[in-house]
Amino acid sequence: MMLRTKEEWHNLIKECPYATKELSDDQSIHISFLETTPSEQSIRNLGNFENTIDSYQLSGREVYLFFGQNTHKSNLQRHLSKLGVSATLRNWRTVQKLEMMLKEREG
Repeated sequence: MMLRTKEEWHNLIKECPYATKELSDDQSIHISFLETTPSEQSIRNLGNFENTIDSYQLSGREVYLFFGQNTHKSNLQRHLSKLGVSATLRNWRTVQKLEMMLKEREG
């Protein structure tokens, strides 16, 4: 289970490097929540993902993923396994719903 504090959750939404409101039907944003921060060696193992359609940005214990195509056609998720860290993936809509739930609890 990958846990984040409410402050971490609020920040990871604010820090999303992708334009979340301008997505076409085939595009999507996901966040991979890592159990731990990957080592420098693991990050080097990840290398560069060479693809003009999909991209990612690593930020601490989160990896922001932009899919410019259907996620089932992409090799990006498989590529991230090179980090060697347990992770769980959530789409942007789920991340936003959880953010709304947190705000409701805060009052």
